[in-house]
Amino acid sequence: MVDGLHLTSLPPDRLREVFATHGVDVSRARETPEQRDERLRADSHKMRQQWQKQKALVYQHYSLWPGDKVMHFTFSDWKPGLQADSKQARAVGVKVWQLAKKLSSEQFNVFMNGVPGVGKTSLAVAMMNEAKKQGLSTMFVSTIVLQSLCYQSYRDPLVLEHLNHVKRAMKEVDFLVLDDFGTEGGSLDRIQNGSGTQLRMQQVMQEVADARWDGDHNRPSGHTVISSNNFEKELTKIYDPKTISRLIPHEKKYRIGFNGLQDVRGKQLEV
Repeated sequence: MVDGLHLTSLPPDRLREVFATHGVDVSRARETPEQRDERLRADSHKMRQQWQKQKALVYQHYSLWPGDKVMHFTFSDWKPGLQADSKQARAVGVKVWQLAKKLSSEQFNVFMNGVPGVGKTSLAVAMMNEAKKQGLSTMFVSTIVLQSLCYQSYRDPLVLEHLNHVKRAMKEVDFLVLDDFGTEGGSLDRIQNGSGTQLRMQQVMQEVADARWDGDHNRPSGHTVISSNNFEKELTKIYDPKTISRLIPHEKKYRIGFNGLQDVRGKQLEV
């Protein structure tokens, strides 16, 4: 009995009114098993989407941008006309764009190689933006900034803690850009003879390379896009060959050579 009423004697509509008056949710009272299962699936999907968004924000938080300035670039911003060889520049942009369209359906790494100022970083960022559109989590890491963190981590335990968070994010994120890879390394002699900073950088990159390689299927785990001023042979003198083998793709279709392109940093299209 509620408020003097015998509930068993009330019609369904009146019964729902009584329950609602007392704060009881009766909206699902007529829910069929099929409707309940569909609702639970929808709730689960919504929770997964929210969790993915939260993780994506974490990876973006631990990105390492040069000068702490986030770079924005899309494929529509690519201007082949800045280059003397505009045909080659257009072909490079198309090849990277075609790879970007496959990110959600294939697992692969990309190696962009060329002299400074030809647009390697710009196209890597454009590819990263496309990855976001496809629902992948993304992270940008300037290896020069990463090396600076390694150096500071020997002097500041808080920096070391931050470095460990960055390293974990680099291992886990779906799409990782390693920008200016090799520029931070210096010569082989410099690495072999000394600094703890170099040794820590070596260790970080080896751990990341191992984590981002799927040994069971002999392929990359996720996507790693590398921009570098160095050739692969030079990189094997800076890092352990096993690290390079896991990061640098062997197939030609995943290697983008900016051959014949020139430094156009700061150059504007002529009107």
